[in-house]
Amino acid sequence: MGVEIVVCPTVRDVDGLAISSRNAYLSTEDRIRALAIPTSLSAALAEFEAGERDAKTLATSVRSALANAGLDVDYVAVVRDDDLEEVEKAVPTNQIAVAARIGNTRLIDVVRLGVDTTPVRRSV
Repeated sequence: MGVEIVVCPTVRDVDGLAISSRNAYLSTEDRIRALAIPTSLSAALAEFEAGERDAKTLATSVRSALANAGLDVDYVAVVRDDDLEEVEKAVPTNQIAVAARIGNTRLIDVVRLGVDTTPVRRSV
């Protein structure tokens, strides 16, 4: 298809939400709910750092957190960085990709395992 995938860090607002023009469609309450995305991705990165390598386990924890926050999840997948194919065993440079809806607004986000820093600062 002549498509080249260029991987780069996600640009984030100070609260961890990925910067997107779609964020303007979120009400104040919806924006707070949307923070479940970077929070759940941060938790998955921590699980990976602690040794979790089962992709299904990582994806399920993210999906559950999003659903618990009232987001309508389109997908959560652990994928290879070069072709975006889903994997069973997570390794560094794999990505956790998310798409979820809050009302009519569809938000997407991604973190690279073993590469990206946590989207949400951890409490000390």
